[in-house]
Amino acid sequence: MVLFKTALTTGWDCPRAEVMMSFRRAQDPTSIAQLVGRMIRTPLARRIESDEVLNTVELFLPHYDADALESVLSRLRSPDAEEGVPSRVESEAVEYPRNPEMTAVFEHLKTLPTYSVDRAPKMGDIKRALRLAGMLVHEGVNQNADEELREVLTKRLKEQCDAFVVKDANWGNVVRESGEVEVDVTLVAIAQMNVMGRKSMRMALSDENIDQLFDASGRMLAAGEGLHRTYWKRYHDHAKPNEAKLELFALTRKPDTLAELEKLARKQFDKLWKEHKAAIQKLPAADRTRFHALIQASGIPAQQPWELPEQIVEKPDGEAWKHHLYCNSDGQFRADLNGWEKPVLEQAMQDKSFVCWLRNLPRRDWAFCVPYELGGAKPFYPDFVIVRKRGKSYEVDVLEPHDDTRTDTWAKAKGLATFADTHGMEFDRLIIARKRGQQLQMADMNDPATREKARKMQSQNDLESLFA
Repeated sequence: MVLFKTALTTGWDCPRAEVMMSFRRAQDPTSIAQLVGRMIRTPLARRIESDEVLNTVELFLPHYDADALESVLSRLRSPDAEEGVPSRVESEAVEYPRNPEMTAVFEHLKTLPTYSVDRAPKMGDIKRALRLAGMLVHEGVNQNADEELREVLTKRLKEQCDAFVVKDANWGNVVRESGEVEVDVTLVAIAQMNVMGRKSMRMALSDENIDQLFDASGRMLAAGEGLHRTYWKRYHDHAKPNEAKLELFALTRKPDTLAELEKLARKQFDKLWKEHKAAIQKLPAADRTRFHALIQASGIPAQQPWELPEQIVEKPDGEAWKHHLYCNSDGQFRADLNGWEKPVLEQAMQDKSFVCWLRNLPRRDWAFCVPYELGGAKPFYPDFVIVRKRGKSYEVDVLEPHDDTRTDTWAKAKGLATFADTHGMEFDRLIIARKRGQQLQMADMNDPATREKARKMQSQNDLESLFA
């Protein structure tokens, strides 16, 4: 327990804080935002995949100005925040555990793929590969991974260097000149302080200067990973130790060097991941999360298994619904559905094969996500996942009741079509739906003809062709 007056507001971070109550009065939006900001950081300093409750905090502010507080919370809830670090703020929340009647459904859903889009800071492929190899060693999965990867990468650097020696007759001068600096020398007569002349000359750099260039080449390759030192240990000449340093510096200044090495590192990353994926999945949740962060750090949408938590935390708004994957002790889940979402869900529930449904809430760590392109890769969270049963097998539908006046509808439909190209066999229907008057119109991206129409769309004006 921590008792405080203003300490937590003025800069002290406590990453394990889960419950906080303030008795002070506050009206200034800045001070309110500072305190709320302390609490929206991740509890335990990491995500807990198995139980969403452990990722939440509770903040009691009985004497804070209600309007100023709501203004701060509104900014945090803004849809624009989808571009940044996910954070949720609710004034009231309820815990919903897994529906005990749906155990077999959960087992089926974890076999399905989902994607992560921009949930981790982007990292270069060389650095990602070296981090993965180092973590495999640290976790005892593969003790030789780091050494073997460094052998592959430094060998390619040496091959690039040797290639320049053969094809570039001036390569020796390039390396030598990297260890020199051009200076302008002004000659001044001391007594009269008259300028007697000027000339330019080249001077050799000191060992310290060369080390600075060498460290700069290491930062260009993969900052903090020491790949440049690995190269020097393998290939330097004891009689001329600085030559390999200047050689590497000159090499990293060539435009194609890093691009080629990044491409090789990406292949090595994929190879290591494929070889050790099964072993990684057996690690504890906290360690597994660190590995998955490397997948997400590629800067491109990353496929991953769909892992649903043991319970979720949501606001208790809206109508009470039955047959949800998560429910309270009465078997109910509350959801506030809009004018086009409700009829789509009701129609799905009328199917004789219907088993259950999931309100796929945007930006939740557990939410089913499909990537789409619109000025870069973006995450798309279809509103509903519907589970039906045919014989002894489960079939899963993805339903997105969308307001087609929004300018991103065509891009999301196209993204769902691209998803169907790869994963269509694992789902039954992948539907974009809309309500026109009293009629529901649906376009199934798992239908080859509809998918072909979606591929051709270039703007919102093309959307009508999808429902024709």
